[in-house]
Amino acid sequence: MNTNLTLEEMKRDLLCTLQKQWARVEKEKLTHLDNLSEELCALAKEGQQVAQQQAVLQTLLFEEILQREETIKDAHKATLDWMFEKNKTKFIEWLEFKEGIYWVKGKVC
Repeated sequence: MNTNLTLEEMKRDLLCTLQKQWARVEKEKLTHLDNLSEELCALAKEGQQVAQQQAVLQTLLFEEILQREETIKDAHKATLDWMFEKNKTKFIEWLEFKEGIYWVKGKVC
């Protein structure tokens, strides 16, 4: 009789262990599914952003774009040198601290 009781206890322990293991596996599956779902949502959002960016860029295209680019003259070798002169602008300071937008205005020489 003592053997039967021990077998029943072992059976209960085994079933309990299996149930706990099953619950852990199911919880891990849900965690993995949640992570996958989050990654897919992020990827979909990124895809939408790329599509929007492509749509904006597409509006900038025109038939003669390559011919127009070929007509652009090379810049003079001293173009924008004045921007790097400390006594004329604060451009270098702005580059060092990278705050906001550096706005250039004035007449073209």
